[in-house]
Amino acid sequence: MTGFRNYVVIFMVVFLTGCSSISVREDYNPQTDFSLLKTYDWAQETKDSGMNDLDMARVREAVNSHLSAKGYTKRSDNPDFLITVYLVKKDPNRVPGTDVSVNSATFSFSGRTGNFDDELGALILNFSDPKSNALFWQGSAGGVLKALKTPERRQERTNEIVTRILNQFPPG
Repeated sequence: MTGFRNYVVIFMVVFLTGCSSISVREDYNPQTDFSLLKTYDWAQETKDSGMNDLDMARVREAVNSHLSAKGYTKRSDNPDFLITVYLVKKDPNRVPGTDVSVNSATFSFSGRTGNFDDELGALILNFSDPKSNALFWQGSAGGVLKALKTPERRQERTNEIVTRILNQFPPG
């Protein structure tokens, strides 16, 4: 378990770099009335989120801050929606046309990353109905991963990525 945890920590240390290298996408159910959504909470964490506790806290802090600025309230009692976070990465093996996929978010990268230490990754935010568990909105950011040396820089970078994703929410 320690080896896996160290692997995840190393991955997060090499979080997504340079906003220009990030591909941001959204997908949503057009039948959802987003104007009715006012409150949210975090879905129960699963072991397959791909994140360690430090990085999960960074993402949650950034999401909470961004949603609060948009007028949403975090509430554990009967929230309007739940948020789940996933982080995936893939070693492109320097093969052109590499994809990183999670659920409906697929990021395609053509050509080499330029550095044999680079990896590809995606941060995915899923918003779902707490009663039906149905996914109604997904925002994601994918790109090339590089090393970030300090916790402060990792938080700054996490804030940038989450902002880019949540600038698409609500859609329209």
